[in-house]
Amino acid sequence: MSPEILPVYSFIENWRNPKGVRSVIVASVVLLLLTTITGIVFYTGGTSFAWLHLMYMPIIIAAVAFRIRGGVVTALAAGLLLGPHMPLNVTQGIPQETTNWAIRIFFFLIPAILTGLFSGWLNKQIDIARQQSLYDPQTNLPNYLSLLDFLENILKKPAHLRGRVSLAIIIISNLQQIIDTLSYRSNNVLSRQIAERLRTLAKPQLKFYKLQSNILAIAASDIELHRFIGHCHQITQNLKNPFHFEGIPVIINMHVGFFSNEDNGETADEMIQKASIAAHFAEEQNLLYTSYNKSFDNNSVKRLSLLGTMKEALTADELLLFLQPKVEIATKKIIGAEALIRWLHPQDGLLSPEMFVPEAEKTWLIHPLSLYAIKAGLHQLQHWKKAGRNLKLSINLTAHNIQDRNLIAELIRLIELYNIDAANLEIEITERSIITDMKTAADVLHSLKNIGTLISIDDFGSGYSSTRYLQSLPIDTVKIDQSLVLNLLSSSLNTSLVKNILSVARDLNMKTVAAEGVESQKIFDTLGEMGCDFAQGYYISKPLSEMEFNRWLDNSHWKD
Repeated sequence: MSPEILPVYSFIENWRNPKGVRSVIVASVVLLLLTTITGIVFYTGGTSFAWLHLMYMPIIIAAVAFRIRGGVVTALAAGLLLGPHMPLNVTQGIPQETTNWAIRIFFFLIPAILTGLFSGWLNKQIDIARQQSLYDPQTNLPNYLSLLDFLENILKKPAHLRGRVSLAIIIISNLQQIIDTLSYRSNNVLSRQIAERLRTLAKPQLKFYKLQSNILAIAASDIELHRFIGHCHQITQNLKNPFHFEGIPVIINMHVGFFSNEDNGETADEMIQKASIAAHFAEEQNLLYTSYNKSFDNNSVKRLSLLGTMKEALTADELLLFLQPKVEIATKKIIGAEALIRWLHPQDGLLSPEMFVPEAEKTWLIHPLSLYAIKAGLHQLQHWKKAGRNLKLSINLTAHNIQDRNLIAELIRLIELYNIDAANLEIEITERSIITDMKTAADVLHSLKNIGTLISIDDFGSGYSSTRYLQSLPIDTVKIDQSLVLNLLSSSLNTSLVKNILSVARDLNMKTVAAEGVESQKIFDTLGEMGCDFAQGYYISKPLSEMEFNRWLDNSHWKD
């Protein structure tokens, strides 16, 4: 609603059905008009003059405010005030005939009744429209406007009277997958089932809302945060039980973000925003629960701002190729590098890919961004070839890239255009990009393998870690996740996991490489003793610009 309309809307809402003090004010205004107009009629000469028609004003006001009853009472009062005791002509002392003022009362009653009927009908329509605007039509749960209204009514109270205000936002992250599998009708059916289950879990201090098709909210006031989180935990545990659509059991995947107002001056809208930010962070990190942290907000605003300027960055040569060396552990020989993109932002300096790639992957910008990385990497391979260096280069492709057949076709075309030996190019993909769509991933990887490129699974051990796709897909290398490598010396569990990964890789005749986690000679030597083939990490070198990397090659103690 626009700011210009809000004052008018607020006025109508406050006075269309006056109660309490407002009803007294309206009644007083009607009474004042009745007496004033009676006086005007008398002092202007009586009922034979046109001033008596002013009486329709208080009659209509009363009918609008108090419906038929108010209009009828006011019409009768107006008729009697202008009735037997009001002369037809004051100056000449001519009285009214009874039929004269009786008929006038009849004519006063007509607009009173009609206005009262219309006012009642109109207010009923407004109430229906308001009800529809405040409730979700599918589930009849209160919606975003209801939540906003609830929070605003609480927050306008003094802090010592309202207590703590808590809010939880629940994101159902797999709703689109359910719709794609079971049709859009499943969304309506499941939404109603979720609403019914929430109603069975209702508690006096908790209020449930549906904000969007896949977003729910739970709000409460004057309740301790740990109790509120406990209630929300019980609710989400119950929602984990299967729902059903046409006999098919359906599980919903949830992520919950909490925010609690502690009299920091947040508005209702800001509370909803912060709880939503926490929920989206939980979704990104694959967490069930998380509470709002200011760093989430700063990062999300910053990343959204960066996304808005990324198109210009692609054309302004602000993106840079960085390279991190890889070394063969047994021979201590440099075998290649991983290509990493950095953004030299004019205001924020050098930005790591974590600041902009995840957001870009949600938009069409991931295509030109990935294409830049491919071209820059192939150009570097071409440079090494001309310099007589037989080095391999790894380029990362996202889950979105794997589904983009046009990008893959362009990659194959560019390999031929740059006259690169495809065996020196390694494509790194994550486990998630395979699991997202196994068939498409298999088709793409086989097409790349057919031209001679190497295929590597990045961050192995951080997620699904299924050996099934290691056997069925043309994978050459497994990169052990850095979280396992960083704590290799201090965690017996990590040591066991790394040994198992190495054992599986050997059984499948694969090479293995420790990811960005080799930060000491001790870890480097331990990996070598375990049978790991390659290493990458800060012990060898941090990521370097192209110029720095080529200079490092010339002066490094590692063998080239």
